[in-house]
Amino acid sequence: MQNTVDQSHQTYVYPTIVMGIFRMLQLVLKYSHKRIPYIINRACGNFWTFANHSEPAARPTDHKPACGGGFWAAIRPCAAVLCAGLLLVLGGCGVDEDSPPEQTQVYDIEVPAEPIVVVEPEYPQTRLFGPYAPPPDLTVEPLPILPAPFKPDVEFDKIPAPIAIPAHMDEIPYEQPEHEPPPMVFQSAPEPASQLIDLRIRRPESGGIVVMPGEVLSLGLTVSAAGEGEHEILENLQLPSGWTSLFAPAVFMIDGGGHRQRILAVSVPVGTLGGVYIVTYRAQPAGRMDLATEIRLQVNVGARPALAVMVDEHPEFVVAGDPFTSTVRLLNKGNITICVATSASSSDKFQVWPWTVENTIEPGDGVEVTFRVDTPAGLMRSVPHRLRLASRLVGEHVSDEETITSLLTEVLPRSGVEPNPWVLLPARLTLAAMTEEGHRSWLASLDGSGYLDEAGHHRLDILLRGKDNRQQGVFGRQDEYRARYTSDLMKLSVGDHYFNLSRLSSNYFYGRGVSLSLFAGRDTDLGAHYAQSRWISSEHQWSAFARRRLTPWATVKLNLLYRTTQHLLPANDRIVSLETTLDNRRGEKLHLETAYGSRTSSAESNGGALRLLFSSDRGGRTLSFERITADVGYNGYFHDHEQTSGRMRLHHGRLFETYVAAQQYASPTFGVTRSGSRHGGLNWRPGGGASSLFLEARHSYLDLSSGYSDSGYDETSFRVGYGRNYPRVRFNVYLEAGEQWRNAAAAPYRILRLSSFAHFSLARNSTLFLQGQMSDRDDVGGGLLGSGSYLSGSLNWRHDTGHRLSLRASANNLNSRVRKQNTQLDAACTWALSRDLSLDMRLRHSRWNGDQSRNAFLLSVTRGFGMPVGRKSSVGAVRGVVFDLEDPQRRGLPGVIVRLNSLTAVTDESGAFAFPAVEPGTMLLTVDSGTLGLNMITQMPLPLMIDVRGGDTERLEIGVARTARVEGRVSLFVSDPVGAATATDAQPGGTLYIEGSDPRSVIVQPAEKRRFVPESGLADILVEISNGETVHRKFTGASGHFEFPELTHGIWTLTVSTWNLPPHYELETHVVEIDVAAGETVEVPLRVLPSLRGIEIIDSGDLGLATLE
Repeated sequence: MQNTVDQSHQTYVYPTIVMGIFRMLQLVLKYSHKRIPYIINRACGNFWTFANHSEPAARPTDHKPACGGGFWAAIRPCAAVLCAGLLLVLGGCGVDEDSPPEQTQVYDIEVPAEPIVVVEPEYPQTRLFGPYAPPPDLTVEPLPILPAPFKPDVEFDKIPAPIAIPAHMDEIPYEQPEHEPPPMVFQSAPEPASQLIDLRIRRPESGGIVVMPGEVLSLGLTVSAAGEGEHEILENLQLPSGWTSLFAPAVFMIDGGGHRQRILAVSVPVGTLGGVYIVTYRAQPAGRMDLATEIRLQVNVGARPALAVMVDEHPEFVVAGDPFTSTVRLLNKGNITICVATSASSSDKFQVWPWTVENTIEPGDGVEVTFRVDTPAGLMRSVPHRLRLASRLVGEHVSDEETITSLLTEVLPRSGVEPNPWVLLPARLTLAAMTEEGHRSWLASLDGSGYLDEAGHHRLDILLRGKDNRQQGVFGRQDEYRARYTSDLMKLSVGDHYFNLSRLSSNYFYGRGVSLSLFAGRDTDLGAHYAQSRWISSEHQWSAFARRRLTPWATVKLNLLYRTTQHLLPANDRIVSLETTLDNRRGEKLHLETAYGSRTSSAESNGGALRLLFSSDRGGRTLSFERITADVGYNGYFHDHEQTSGRMRLHHGRLFETYVAAQQYASPTFGVTRSGSRHGGLNWRPGGGASSLFLEARHSYLDLSSGYSDSGYDETSFRVGYGRNYPRVRFNVYLEAGEQWRNAAAAPYRILRLSSFAHFSLARNSTLFLQGQMSDRDDVGGGLLGSGSYLSGSLNWRHDTGHRLSLRASANNLNSRVRKQNTQLDAACTWALSRDLSLDMRLRHSRWNGDQSRNAFLLSVTRGFGMPVGRKSSVGAVRGVVFDLEDPQRRGLPGVIVRLNSLTAVTDESGAFAFPAVEPGTMLLTVDSGTLGLNMITQMPLPLMIDVRGGDTERLEIGVARTARVEGRVSLFVSDPVGAATATDAQPGGTLYIEGSDPRSVIVQPAEKRRFVPESGLADILVEISNGETVHRKFTGASGHFEFPELTHGIWTLTVSTWNLPPHYELETHVVEIDVAAGETVEVPLRVLPSLRGIEIIDSGDLGLATLE
C-alpha cells in the first residue's frame, strides 16, 4: 500500500526512539515473559504513532504493519528486533514457543455526531451534549455515587437524579449511527496476540466541555471492536465528589467488527464551585485488568454568580433627631467568589453612613452590612423614610443588574414644642464674594422650594439672584429672578424662564415674562405666555396652546405663536402648528407635527414645516428615526432646514450589543450644502461583564456653499476602546485613527488620538479620577495644529459630617507652529459649620503660553432656614400630656406613641406631645399600649373622638395607671337528697321550700329539710362589666371561669345574663358592684341555684296534703 506519512514529521525520529526505549523498560518490569510478543507489537505501534503524529483513524486500512516511507520503512524491522533483544536481556527470559497463536483485538471508541437529549422535567434549563433521546416513560432507579480522587473545597447539598433516564445501559435501544465509522485498522502481531482498547472522545465545537451547576453533562460514545467472536467489555467511571452518574457502570457484550453505543450522563450538583474538574472513563476486556485504558476529560463548570440579600435588623419607627441603624446580610448563593458593592441612599436625603461599601464573599458564605441614618430633629410631622440599598457585582464578574432592597422606617416628630402658626418654605440664602486679577465683585442669591400648605396641594419655587457679574470673572453668574406656583388646577410662572411651545414653533426661548397653564381635568390643559428675550432685547413673543387626550394612546395639541423683532430687520411672525402623538404603551411611539408660518416685513414670506419622530424600545431593540423639513419662507425655530437622523441599537444577550446611527443636515440659507455623519460599532463585555471592548467606525462630512467651500471636509476614522472594572479601580482606553480630506488640500491629513481615563476608589469616602488624551494630526496649513496632549485629574473626599474637599488639575499642550500650553488648577472646599450653615471656598489658577497666568478666588456662605409664606388659618392643633396617675407629682411618661388618624407623635421627656397642623374635622386619637409599659393602661377610654377646629388647639391630659383585674366563676349548685335532719322551719301553717319537678302533691314530715351542693361550672354564660363609660363583655369558659384583665381602677358593675341558664335554675345574685384599685385583682364567685317553689302546709293532723301554689 502507498505510504501516506508526512515527511515533515521525520524530525521527531530521535525523541521517538528514546521514548520507545523507556517505554519498553517499563513494560518489561511490569509484564511476564508471555507478554513479550504483545510488547514488541506495542512498541512498534508507539514508534509509528510518535513519528507520524496523526490520529489512529488516519492509519492505512489494511491489516499489515503500517509505517512511514523512506527511512522509517527500513528502520522499523530493525527497531522491532532491537527492542526484542533488549527485553530478552533485561528480562532474562525468552518467547514461549508453546503458546498458541492469538489474533490481535482492537477496540475503537468514537463520539457520534448526533446530540444526546436527556429529558429532565425538574431542571428545564439543563444544557446537554451527545446523541441520545430516551423515551419519557422510562423510570429511574437509584444510582451509586462513584468514588473519585477529586473533591471540591466546599461541600454543597446534592441534587437528586433527574427522572425519565434509563436505569441501566442495556435498556437503551440501539440506534445505528448516521454515518458508519471509518474502517478499523488491525495490526498483525506475533502469536499469541493481546487485546488493545483505544478510547477517543470528540470535544464540543466550542473547544471544551462546559456545564453549569445543576445541569447534566452528557456525551455519546460508540465502542467498536475488531476481530471475530463476541467480546465482554467492562466500563467504569470516576467522578468528582458529589457528582452522580445517571447510568450505572455496566458489563456489555460486543461482536467482533460491530459497534455499541454508550452514554456518559453525569448530574452536576447545584452548589458545585466554578472551575475545571476531571471525569475519568475507563474500559477494559473482561479478565484483563492490565489492559484497562482510560481517558481523562476536563470539564469546565461555568461560573454562576448569585447574590441574595436578607434583612437582619431594621426599626419600624424612630423619633426625629435620633439616628438608627439597619443591618442586612449579603449571601453568596453562587459557585464563585464574588465582590459586592452596596450603596445606600435616602428617600428624604437624610445623611447615610456609609454611602457605599464593598465586600468579598466566598461561595455559600455571607457578610453583615450595617448602615446608619441620621434623622433631622426639626420634623413637624411623621415622614415615611425609605432606605434604598442597591447591591451589584463588581470586579471580575461585574454586572449591571442590581439587587434592590427598600427598608421603610416611620420617622416620628419629636413632640413637646410649640406649634408654629406659619407655613415655612425651605430656603437658602447665599452671599458670595469673588476676585480675579484685581476685579472684585459680589453676588447674593435667595432660592427656595416647597409646599405652601401641609396637604401638599400648592407648591412654590423661587430664585432671586443678582447682581449680574458674568463679565468680571470665571465665577461670575448672570442675574436671574423667577417664581413658579403650581397647584392641582394651574401653573403660573413669572420672571426668567425657558419657554417651550413646540419643536417647530418656539423651542428653548429664554426670556423674562409670564406663563400660565390651566389643567381642565386629566385629559385637557391649555395655556398662554408672554416673554421678552434676554438674548435679543428687541424680540417679544406671545403664544397660546391647547392639548387634548382623545384616547389613552392618542393626544393632539394646537399651538399659536406671534413674534415681533427689531433685530437687523423689523418683522412680525405668525405661526400655527398641530401636534399628534400616538403611544401604544408597549414601547412604540409616533409623533407628528405640521406647522405653517408667515412673516410681515419689508420682504414678506410664508412657508411650512414638518417633523416626524418614531421611537421603539422593546425586546432588547432600541430604534429611533426623526425627519425635519422647513421651507425657505418658514421662520419658526427652523428655517430653510432639512434634517434626517436615525439610530438603532440591538442587544444580543447581556454581554453583547451592536448599534448604527446616521444623520444628515442641509441648510442652504446658512451656507451648509450638505453635512452629516454615519457611525456604527459594537460593545462586547466578556468575562461576565468585568471587561468591555468597544469598536466603532465613523464617517463625517461637511460641504459649504460658494465662498466657504474650502472649509469643507470629509473624515473617516476608526475607534477602538477597552475597559476593565476591578473592585476599586475602573479604567478605559480609546484609540482613534483615520484621515481627513480638506477641500483646499491636495492630500489627506492624518488623525491619531489616544485617550484614557481611570477612576480609583481610594477609601470609603474618597475617589481619584484621572483622564488623559494625546493627539497627532497634520491639519490647517501643514502644521498650524500639529500634535497635542491633554491630561486632567481630580481628587474628591467627603466626610460623614458634610465636609467636602475637591481638587482638580488639567494641562493642555499643543505642539505646532503656534505653540500653546494651557494649565489649570482648581480647588474646592466645603466646610459644614452646622446642619444649616456651610462655608465654600474655590480657587482657580490658569496659565497659558508659558508666561501668562490668572488667579480667581471665590468665598461664599450659605444659610438654610424656613421662610414663612403663609399663616395656618385652615388647620388646627392637638396638644396633650401623658402622665402617671399613681405618681403624686404626676410625672410625664416619655416615648409613648400617640396617633391621630394617620398622624403620629412621640411624647418627649415631660410626656408632652403635639400635632401642630391638623386638618379640621373629627379625628380619632389612640395610644400604642405597647409603649406605655408592662400592665399599664390609660384612665381615659380610648380611642377618643376629637373635634378639631381651624385655628384652635385641643388640649388633652391622658393619665396612665396599673391595670386592675376582675375574675370569677359561675358555679352550678344541685340539691342534696332529703334527709332525716331536724327541721325547725316546717311548722304547721308555715311554708317549706323544696326542689320539685312540678309534682301534683307532696307529703312533708316536720323533720324533713333540703341542702344544696356545687356540681360544676357553667359555660357560655354572658358576663358584662361597666363603669358607666366603658363596657366589656365576655362568655364564661368550659369551667365557668371569666376574667377582665385590663381594667382601670374605680367602681365597676358586674352583670350576669340569665337567658341561657339551665331550666328551673336561677342566679343567687344578678348584679355585683366592685371597687377595684390600680394593680388589684378581685375575685367574684357567682352561684346558680335550683328554682325553689313555695308549699302550703295544711293543719289537719300529723300528715297533711300540700297543694302547689
